Amino acid sequence: MNRFVLIALLIVASCGSLDSFQSSLINKKEDIKSQNTVTNLDALESLAQANRSGSFAYAISKQSVAQVVFPKIVKAGLLVGANYGEGFLIRDGEVVALIDLTGGNLGFQAGAQTYSQVTYILSEQRYLELLTTNRMSLNGSISMAVSGKIQNSILTTDAIKGDLYTLHFNTTGTVYGASLEGLYYSVRKSQT
Repeated sequence: MNRFVLIALLIVASCGSLDSFQSSLINKKEDIKSQNTVTNLDALESLAQANRSGSFAYAISKQSVAQVVFPKIVKAGLLVGANYGEGFLIRDGEVVALIDLTGGNLGFQAGAQTYSQVTYILSEQRYLELLTTNRMSLNGSISMAVSGKIQNSILTTDAIKGDLYTLHFNTTGTVYGASLEGLYYSVRKSQT
């Protein structure tokens, strides 16, 4: 009987701790979300920065019918990792839809980083396809130190079809090594 009372007291005492722990987790989740929230203005600024990054990016931007802009993508991994970003589908300088990027990565890798990404859509067919269906992309990335600077190389299935061109920039942090990534792009909601 004494054991039962002791166990009951421990359960009751731990409930207060469990509530505060759960509350702490909810607060941390909201804090992380608020630090990583991006806006339409962030997307338009990121797109302008990407277009100014070089003559090739500028030429591609002029050919594109629309752009998918992720002002901030978070990637982390230790052998196995994850990617997440909230972005915007932009056409003629206006946000058409909100896009989510989620994914996983696997490889000889360690670290965490954030980066910006713009995918230039070069055909009307691909633009309509993105609006009506979600899509999957496979990427391979290699990060290495060269002369004290981190170099990133990215090979994506988007480049094979030729109607999408993806540019990464504003990289902070580093994921060392090589990985294969599966990225899933989904339309969250359309803007009207």
